[in-house]
Amino acid sequence: MKFPVRAGMLLVCGVWLAGCASPMNQREAEVRANRSLNNFCRQAACGTPKLIKAQKLKSRWLVDFETQAGLYTVMVDQGGNTQVSVWDKNPPR
Repeated sequence: MKFPVRAGMLLVCGVWLAGCASPMNQREAEVRANRSLNNFCRQAACGTPKLIKAQKLKSRWLVDFETQAGLYTVMVDQGGNTQVSVWDKNPPR
């Protein structure tokens, strides 16, 4: 009687863990990038970020944001690590 319960629990745990190991989708990358940019902007006055676009390059997501202060790109890797890059909104001509 205990065997079917254990087998069911192992099956549920396996499916749950497989969901954790699945590739990151665009929505998850945007959420992680937004969270990372908000943490970055606590130290530097950025303004309110507006999502411009997200694109996948190989195994990483590049998520672009715009504020009144400048342009920001957040790189999100498959492990959920992020890196914020700041771009000058008005480059010299």
